[in-house]
Amino acid sequence: MEIVVRETTAYLADESVCNDEEDMFPRRSEMTGEWYVGEIELFRKEERIWGSVFTRFLGHYPEPCARLPVDDYLGLEVWLTYDPQQQAFLFDGGLDSSSI
Repeated sequence: MEIVVRETTAYLADESVCNDEEDMFPRRSEMTGEWYVGEIELFRKEERIWGSVFTRFLGHYPEPCARLPVDDYLGLEVWLTYDPQQQAFLFDGGLDSSSI
């Protein structure tokens, strides 16, 4: 989970992908700062173990809106690979974002 926190924090701190410009998504001003793990997936491919952690960041939805005032806003999926020599998961360089 340290990798997930580090990589999602770095993503959200990058002004080129997350800021408060009118046409930007995601917008920091619309996010609550809270998040949770929505899904963890592990699989074996070509004798390696791969995985992803899909995080869900919450956002504000002002009236009138069919959504709850605070609801899922941004999904960030962090991709990992298992290194048997280090006996640890490592960030594989992949991070996908989506509106949810």
